[in-house]
Amino acid sequence: MVFKKRDLYRYLTLTTSFSFLIEARSKREAAEAFPYKFNPNSLDFSTVALINHNGDKKLFHTERVEDLSFARVEFAEHSGQFRVYGKMSVVLCSSNLDEVSDHLFQKCSYRIPGSLYADKTVWALSSGQQPLILQIHSQTAEWGAPVREDALALVPIAQ
Repeated sequence: MVFKKRDLYRYLTLTTSFSFLIEARSKREAAEAFPYKFNPNSLDFSTVALINHNGDKKLFHTERVEDLSFARVEFAEHSGQFRVYGKMSVVLCSSNLDEVSDHLFQKCSYRIPGSLYADKTVWALSSGQQPLILQIHSQTAEWGAPVREDALALVPIAQ
């Protein structure tokens, strides 16, 4: 009988506060456009590339968007544009790991990479017609407990 090794996964909750520019005639119109312009159904969250403190890139798969909330709208000093602020929490899943790499992996702090052209962190999300460019103001990443892929479900591992 051959035993197949079950894969080890780890979840990461990425919480960000962000803003993006939107064209509107008024603050009210910009605020009302937020749920239509920015929602998990209209944006591609399938994979997210993050980097660790060494600059190593890792691709995570999006499990779900847990929290997406509107905060405020400010005039952006550009003709007909407003800056919309919000918060978001996304649960990401690491690809399969082994016991050794998981131990090293969870010690790393992952984040959205900064821009190459400015001293800002930006996140471009595909939204069909044109990308939605988010300016990230703050971000935190918290590791969840490791889980093993069982035949039918993900099973938590006692630590």
